[in-house]
Amino acid sequence: MPPNPGWIELIYGCVKSGKSRTLIDKINSIKNAIDKEKFKKEFLVVKHPFDDKETKGKISSFDGGSIDAIECETLKDLVECITKYTKFIFLGGVHLFGRDIVPLLKALVDTNVIIVATGINLTSKGKPYNYIPQIMTVTDVYDIRAGECFTPGCGEDAY
Repeated sequence: MPPNPGWIELIYGCVKSGKSRTLIDKINSIKNAIDKEKFKKEFLVVKHPFDDKETKGKISSFDGGSIDAIECETLKDLVECITKYTKFIFLGGVHLFGRDIVPLLKALVDTNVIIVATGINLTSKGKPYNYIPQIMTVTDVYDIRAGECFTPGCGEDAY
């Protein structure tokens, strides 16, 4: 096993469950703790543009928090952003990428990259969203977030 193995953390749940807020908080805590140049060189903050169509170039949360992010619509776009110095990737909207996201994530982990990604786990019909089940097979840490049921008067947790 390599001395500094990579790993994947997947923050998943429904819309308005706090996934993006959790990701933004993780990024900010690291960003505030290390040298600005090191962050710029080793950290990659990316989002799929359809993850939140309202905010361009940012990962944003429903509570108003946001952080700058590079938008990558395809895996080719994502791969082109990764350098030999990239050690950490924060990825908003992993559920929106195609099938090849799974082997790419695995390959990155095998080269000691740490990935923290957010994604929607289920469709509105309760079916797995795109390739989330396959992404979960290569994930090391899971953080499932509950949202609030949108049914008027319900207020129960929704997963």
